[in-house]
Amino acid sequence: MPLLQTPGPAPDFATHAVVNGNIGHIGLKDYQGEKYVCLVFYPMDFVYAESITPFSNRVEEFSKVNCAVLAMSTDSVYSHKAFVKASRADGGLEGKCKIPLLADRSGKISKKYGVFDAEEGIARKALVIIDDRGTARHMVASSLPVDKVIDDTLKVIQTFQSKSLGSGAGGDVQPSNFPIIKSKHSLVAKHVTKEKWEKLKNIKTKTSGFTLYKAIAVSVEFDNQHCGIYAGDWDSYKDFAIVFDPLIQEYHGILPSSKHSSDMDVTKIKGNIAEDVPVHSCRIRVGRSIDGFGLSPGITKDQRVGVEKLMVEAVKSFPEDLAGSYYPLTGMQETVRQQLVDDHFLFVSGDRNLTVAGMERDWPEGRGIFHNEKKTFLIWVNEEDQLRIISMQMGGDVRGVFERLAKGIKAVGDSVKKESGKDFCLDAKYGYIHSCPTNLGTGMRASVHVDLPGWTQHGVAKLQARCEELHLQPRGTRGESGGQTGFTYDISNKHRLGYSEVQLVQKMIDGVNTLWTEDKKYQKQYFGDFPFIASQHSLVAKYVTKEKWDALKNITTKTSGFTLAKAIACAVQFNNQHCGIYAGDWDSYKDFAPVFDPLIQEYHGISATAVHSSDMDFNKIQGNIVDGAPVHSTRIRVGRSIDGFGLSPGITKEQRVGVEKLMANAVKTFGGELAGSYYPLAGMQESVRQQLVDDHFLFVSGDRNLTVAGMERDWPEGRGIFHNEKKTFLIWVNEEDQLRIISMENGGNVKGVFERLCNGIKMVGESVKKECGKDFCLDKKYGYVHSCPTNLGTGMRASVHIDLPGWTKHSVDKLKARCEELHLQPRGTRGESGGQTGHTYDISNKHRLGYSEVQLVQKMIDGVNTLWTEDKKYQKQYFGDFPFIASQHSLVAKYVTKEKWDALKNITTKTSGFTLAKAIACAVQFNNQHCGIYAGDWDSYKDFAPVFDPLIQEY
Repeated sequence: MPLLQTPGPAPDFATHAVVNGNIGHIGLKDYQGEKYVCLVFYPMDFVYAESITPFSNRVEEFSKVNCAVLAMSTDSVYSHKAFVKASRADGGLEGKCKIPLLADRSGKISKKYGVFDAEEGIARKALVIIDDRGTARHMVASSLPVDKVIDDTLKVIQTFQSKSLGSGAGGDVQPSNFPIIKSKHSLVAKHVTKEKWEKLKNIKTKTSGFTLYKAIAVSVEFDNQHCGIYAGDWDSYKDFAIVFDPLIQEYHGILPSSKHSSDMDVTKIKGNIAEDVPVHSCRIRVGRSIDGFGLSPGITKDQRVGVEKLMVEAVKSFPEDLAGSYYPLTGMQETVRQQLVDDHFLFVSGDRNLTVAGMERDWPEGRGIFHNEKKTFLIWVNEEDQLRIISMQMGGDVRGVFERLAKGIKAVGDSVKKESGKDFCLDAKYGYIHSCPTNLGTGMRASVHVDLPGWTQHGVAKLQARCEELHLQPRGTRGESGGQTGFTYDISNKHRLGYSEVQLVQKMIDGVNTLWTEDKKYQKQYFGDFPFIASQHSLVAKYVTKEKWDALKNITTKTSGFTLAKAIACAVQFNNQHCGIYAGDWDSYKDFAPVFDPLIQEYHGISATAVHSSDMDFNKIQGNIVDGAPVHSTRIRVGRSIDGFGLSPGITKEQRVGVEKLMANAVKTFGGELAGSYYPLAGMQESVRQQLVDDHFLFVSGDRNLTVAGMERDWPEGRGIFHNEKKTFLIWVNEEDQLRIISMENGGNVKGVFERLCNGIKMVGESVKKECGKDFCLDKKYGYVHSCPTNLGTGMRASVHIDLPGWTKHSVDKLKARCEELHLQPRGTRGESGGQTGHTYDISNKHRLGYSEVQLVQKMIDGVNTLWTEDKKYQKQYFGDFPFIASQHSLVAKYVTKEKWDALKNITTKTSGFTLAKAIACAVQFNNQHCGIYAGDWDSYKDFAPVFDPLIQEY
């Protein structure tokens, strides 16, 4: 196996290690941006003590040149620990080891470095020098005396550090020679002259000991920088002013005499993004730095931790609409981390620029994320800036987003001032101080994600030129270096310095409105009246061809005057649709059959000759959810449409009101457990509305899909909710469907919930027939007619909320695959697009069309029982007899550790034979407990004191 080629990227690693006699964890990234690493490979513990001791004895010499020494073998971490403790006579180190011993048990790391002896299963002797940017500079496999190797290694490190490719971001070693700047066309190459270098090279800033060499490290390391310099603290801009001043003036196009002015007065903003502009989302961010602390490239570890502690306290005093939680990266729970990733909130390590600039030292310590409850206000702590303050939301209300930002910045500033007496770094000349000089001034980036299909067709280069004229900056939606895909762009203000915040937001609003006006002109020019379908991978894009469009575009349906253009509005407006089409009435499926038929057949996987059959006989259901399955609740819903009325996307105002009047009278005839009250949304009392919201019954307006599809016209007129006295039977009137009929209850009695649904549907149908003589729309081919073709057939979704901790531990992706095999669909409990948190899932039938209602309910029951059986197996595999605690944020989860469980699990109290398992049953069964423990007798408090005592003290 050949040795790793140098120079070149050092293969990354992270593994367990023995550090100062204790087991810990070490990764190469721990040192990047901070220190050189001397990585020593040796064959095995106990036999090769002489390979370790000399390095341990001379570790101070390596420290002087800012280099850490790590030793690695294929022994386990437990062997390392014994090796360190063992006597010299036994081949050990007698407790005298000043360097970490890393475990490469599988040999994976040794293989990456080319030192693994496959025949012996050990690492060969070798040494690698890795610089503070993660580059393997030098590697040698040597049998020379170890002290000789150490002497040579120290000389090699000093040689590297004295040359232009030496240490920049970490340590105190500075090159004496004028550095070779790889980014030859950068502003650094222009403004860091030899004369300036000689004047500034030995200066260290007072706040964080930053140097010019550290400031320009990225321009020395990379050849692709435009600016290529960072400040390590506010002092940097002053101490290295002869470099920073002309560079900043050229980049921002300002005069040496210019002054910055800030203006966060939202009332000065004129207008907003026009309503028809296809904006997906809006995001405005600024950076802020607290006086007295270093900026990210130069900040010390203590300062970084100090900033975090300050913010942890500061965020506690935010007003109600900004109030939320802070999540430190250090020790972050995996469920929290995954949710932040799913929400696209989490910043991560690994950016090469930030690493070389020194911003990822001590990762992840001292870093974290705050967000408010609605996730519209965020603060990143100690990423590229000390604070990155962000306001964001879906849609194009830029003014509203800016108003929240202004309020948030003030709240942060006031809280920081109250906590520490410190202000933000605000320079009279350069505005708010940031680590990157390109962000000086406002530090503001106000952006929207907007679809511009016309401009895309006209030419991306022409769009970029137009944005330049409008003082805007276009990017792809994957960030500054993520490239452009499709026709959705991230459009933001170009400038930071030389304009106030109000001016920059106004430029962005006006510019985006201008681009959209021009885009519509180009759409007409290039596409004619054939609509540009934003969801290019949707079924609409596949089946609405130019030929079909020309044949169907002028047809209007008899029932509600619906058109194909209205039907496909969502696929035209949004770029995230899978299906992308709605029917405005039963006629739509017939009049636009050349589009609907093949689309429905592909989506549901049925043949062109398929016929739907319905079966609502609950007596055919076999069995039920098994006892012991941790089901929180069961919910089964169907949709129904009354013949002669339009469906929600096309229904006229008169028809919608007619459906409501019909239902308001029909529900009066309901008897028995189904009897209840109807609550119209129009004129609803606030106390009633709030109660329905609290009960999670009330559907609300604001869904972008439903709005674009035409389902929220005349809101809230003609809409309402019926529920029975026990709130186990509901009817939504004129939401996505004319009628959404729902049966639900806590627990896992699926058969009972289905029985109530069947009885309820029968009663609704009979009452409607009695009132108006009309039946539900039932198509021989497609079953019960719904506005969305994905719901055709039964229109049924039968679901349970169930805890699956074993599957969660095993793999969420594997759970999804298993559900696919069982014809089930897993979701998070916050809905289709709400993401997954914890270990509670919403499990439902996958299909709607091609199966009867009885078949779908049976599939769900059988599938959930199968998943629970498998879950118990995985719980045993991953947790042993240590119970999985559903209430993961409870005091029980904190104080019932594996060690305490093993010590106490077999104890039964004298008075009543109580056990710890019984005591914590609520925390195991439910996911909403705060405390989560009960005592079975007085003895419990004594026998289980290691749990009860600290829990009681904290509570």
